[in-house]
Amino acid sequence: MTIDEIESEALRLHPSDRARLAERLLDSLEALSDQENARLWADEAERRDGAWDAKAMPAAPRRRCSVTPAPGWDDRVSRPRLDGAEG
Repeated sequence: MTIDEIESEALRLHPSDRARLAERLLDSLEALSDQENARLWADEAERRDGAWDAKAMPAAPRRRCSVTPAPGWDDRVSRPRLDGAEG
């Protein structure tokens, strides 16, 4: 069974069953090591960045954003590396 098939089946569940499944899935992520967690977030950030670059992901209107960027923030801000190296 593919992830798409699993997702499709899960979305057909009654809302209370979906909530229970979501809780169990989230609980399973709590057991991840800090390194695994960081890798998954980095993968997700790369996926979102690629979708943004491909215009496949709509931008949220500013009024819907819950975080205001710090003054002077721009794309030149260096991103942390998972291997601990600088840059």
